[in-house]
Amino acid sequence: MNNKTPSLLPELEEIKAKRKELGMTQTGLSKLSGVSQPLIAKIEAGKVIPSYENARKLFNSLGKISTESFVTAEEIMHFPLIHVNENESIERVIKLMNRHGISQIPVLMKNASIGVIAEETMIERISRRKSSTKAKEVMESSLPIIESSTEMAAISSLLNYNKAVLVRKKGRVAGIITKTDLIQRMVKAERKTRKKE
Repeated sequence: MNNKTPSLLPELEEIKAKRKELGMTQTGLSKLSGVSQPLIAKIEAGKVIPSYENARKLFNSLGKISTESFVTAEEIMHFPLIHVNENESIERVIKLMNRHGISQIPVLMKNASIGVIAEETMIERISRRKSSTKAKEVMESSLPIIESSTEMAAISSLLNYNKAVLVRKKGRVAGIITKTDLIQRMVKAERKTRKKE
């Protein structure tokens, strides 16, 4: 019995290599391809040989990410950027997050990023503080800043280690990109390709 994937697909070892080259996590590839993350982990570890259909889904998704890699930060980012200053009250920060449906908010001072307030961190820290608490008392380290011309592969790599990235355009912090934004962009590209097929 021949257990090898049909030869019209690349070798299975290329899945992990290509995914890492594109700076994508197994979870991100799973969401994009529709193949479960545990199965991707087993395929990459050489513990299981996927069905032809699952292998095709993975290679197609990786190929589409590659073709999207020229997409820049400016095309993906959210703008205008919702942000606060270091002396903003936590009460106002919470209102802004609720109003805009966001889970993190950058802290800027004179258009320079000095920190970020994430929902989960704020919940942990604010339970021991008063409503008069200022943003600077609960903020975390600032988010990385990239230029608006940065391409998707580099953005994807950064998002493996950060909650989000800020985007600078013409010397000013102009927008933000989260992991959700990146995945939505990839899913959108996938749908567009399917319509053409």
